Amino acid sequence: MEKKTMKTSSVFLTLTLASASLLPLAAPAQEEQDRADSILDTKQRLGSEVNRQNGVSRRMTTVERRLSFLLEDLRSNGLDEEGGAVTLAKTRSSLGGLRTEKVVNARNELSNAREKFNPGKPAESYPHITEAGKTIEEIIAGLGKIISGANTVLVDDLLLKQIRELIKTQEFMQRQTKTWGLEIYKNTAAGKVDQDRLGRAQQAVIDRYGQFNKTLVKARKEAVDEETLSRFGRAELSLLESRPAGHLTRAIEQIAATKAAEAVKDQEKGLEALREAEKILAAEANGTSDLVTDIAQILADQKDLQQDTAQAEGEVFKSEQSQLEARQLEIGIQIEEVVAEHLPEEASPDAEDPLRDALTEAGEYVAVAAAEINTGNRDGGIKSQSDVIAALEKALAAAEAGAEAELGSGDGLSDDGGAGDDGFGDDGFGDDGFGDDGFGDDGFGDDGFGDDGFGDDG
Repeated sequence: MEKKTMKTSSVFLTLTLASASLLPLAAPAQEEQDRADSILDTKQRLGSEVNRQNGVSRRMTTVERRLSFLLEDLRSNGLDEEGGAVTLAKTRSSLGGLRTEKVVNARNELSNAREKFNPGKPAESYPHITEAGKTIEEIIAGLGKIISGANTVLVDDLLLKQIRELIKTQEFMQRQTKTWGLEIYKNTAAGKVDQDRLGRAQQAVIDRYGQFNKTLVKARKEAVDEETLSRFGRAELSLLESRPAGHLTRAIEQIAATKAAEAVKDQEKGLEALREAEKILAAEANGTSDLVTDIAQILADQKDLQQDTAQAEGEVFKSEQSQLEARQLEIGIQIEEVVAEHLPEEASPDAEDPLRDALTEAGEYVAVAAAEINTGNRDGGIKSQSDVIAALEKALAAAEAGAEAELGSGDGLSDDGGAGDDGFGDDGFGDDGFGDDGFGDDGFGDDGFGDDGFGDDG
């Protein structure tokens, strides 16, 4: 997980740098009248600004690619949930949309300003400069939201790590309480030795829970998307209603009264509350949402490719022809991968499957577009790319409809809490004796909180 977090942080750093590279042009939009002359001094300056936007686009493409590599790494290692794959995929999709729409628009406005530049009539370029400045401000704001939203992945990691560590430690506490009950049943004097230490260890868990709860509340207040806000909010509400700290506090009272069986029952209630909150925090969007994200990303890539194909004229098209064809073929491969991953089973011949049909249609048009580009028919390629886009839009609509239908028919959270095998059964105490996991000086054994536990910020 540490390796994954480092990779994620590196991706976000690159994204932040891409945002910073936009800043030099944001000011002219606010003061374009005062600084118009300096901006329009020469065509070279405007050309530099066009190149700047091309650079921003390349940086954003790099971040998208790194996010794709990270997602593939998570999936290949079975770490989708732990790595926040759903949120990362949404980040990649949002970034792609920003790049293919806003950055392209800003670049085009600057390019138009350069083409229309006339030293004697600089005002003719003003509208394009103004529009480019506004668009760049929107890009910066959009990147800020993307970065904030992507940081949710790190918060998710922290919350899940903390609550799972809490559950692990409390389960250890429950086993030790059970063992202590057996010891005190056999030898009252010997059992009294660990009574106070057991109570202190239980209080330490309560204190850790308090720090976790502060982190959860803070994360909920700072959530930037509705899905995360809802998930954090439901976890917080679940804990408010189930009151695990109250159950664990009563367990301390039962321990002090030498009532081990009652203490274990209260500990189990506390564990049930923690486990329910962990389920809520660990809940990720279903596979259909992944499908929506994947199709949306392919659609964004196809629109980007069509834009680049349309802008490549004459000798430029000839020089970029093989690259454009390769990108088109890559989109075809991506469509095949989506079908293989999300639609592995063929529907019966008589069954309607608009999603599969649309993706199949998109794949066929991709082959046509690539062939047209290969033969040098730029206009034919652009037309076929429009057909690809139309088919992908149909596929996206079908996937979104499926996601909404599946969400509406969900069964909600399961309710399978209850005493585990380590609790007291009908026959009284189990046979577990004090082993190597006995309490240390601080009340915890080797299975207690480690160095990665809660920090001072809670």
